[in-house]
Amino acid sequence: MTAPLYVRSAYVGAALEITVYTDNENVFDRFGLIFTDPGVNPDVTEKLDIFTVTKIPDEMMSGPAQSTGRAVHSSDFIEIYEDGDLRHGGYFGKAWSVGDYNQGRVVVSFPMIEHYQPDFPAINVFRPIIESLLIGAGRVSLHASSAAINGKAVIMSGFRGSGKSTLLDKLLLSGGDFLADDRTMLGNKNGEIIVETFPEHLRRSHSVLEPKTRIRPDLTIEGADPGALFLLMRDESIPPSVRKISPSEAAAQLMLGLPVHYEHAHFELAADMIMQLCIQSQSYILSGWGDSEESKNLVLEVMDSL
Repeated sequence: MTAPLYVRSAYVGAALEITVYTDNENVFDRFGLIFTDPGVNPDVTEKLDIFTVTKIPDEMMSGPAQSTGRAVHSSDFIEIYEDGDLRHGGYFGKAWSVGDYNQGRVVVSFPMIEHYQPDFPAINVFRPIIESLLIGAGRVSLHASSAAINGKAVIMSGFRGSGKSTLLDKLLLSGGDFLADDRTMLGNKNGEIIVETFPEHLRRSHSVLEPKTRIRPDLTIEGADPGALFLLMRDESIPPSVRKISPSEAAAQLMLGLPVHYEHAHFELAADMIMQLCIQSQSYILSGWGDSEESKNLVLEVMDSL
């Protein structure tokens, strides 16, 4: 390979590591993660000591090696194969990964990333990789934003454009602590669910069609106990309002967003943790304009009552 090979690593919690190789040093913010360890052409045999070949960068940058392992997931866009302790992934023919999910380590190659729409890597490549990495470590990733208010986690789940990131931004400006913008991470502490901080950028924009600006948040806390869960149902024709719902109704809505590439055991673990989250939390439907000042005030009123 003639082009320089740039590498960054992102650490999720104390044990999970995601290392990315690409040929452009100016595009790491497109992955949505907060990276450390900047460098060029590192000693790959030391960095990739969990793998069985020594030419990982050249091989991965040109495409995935042929795998004879068991197909974990196969579709028109994503293929994941299990070969012993390693999992090999291919994503839209644009990026490739190999990792030991039992050890919590994965390496991703993404050449020519500057040619793709900015949100493509974060949504279509890194989301399934992160989901697999987390579930292998006993954690569940929800497509939701979250913050800590008065020491309790508030989780905001909804479809793209429902106002999750903007509402999160308003809560942070009101004194909340950042937990996650797009990937709320559930862990287990002494048999209870905890919402752990996920190291990703806060995405900010003024409209659904406008590209999002990525802002590095202050990562001041490691996590928080569950407090409240809001399912955002955006409808700009009505004023914001909240309606309390049962744990089972909230859990059913969250389970609709679980990754299709989860294996059966992963679905069972995720379903159990989501149900426990909803039992530990107060759950609400937040209707109206989810990213308005009125919606923010409704959320703060609920959190103040806990």
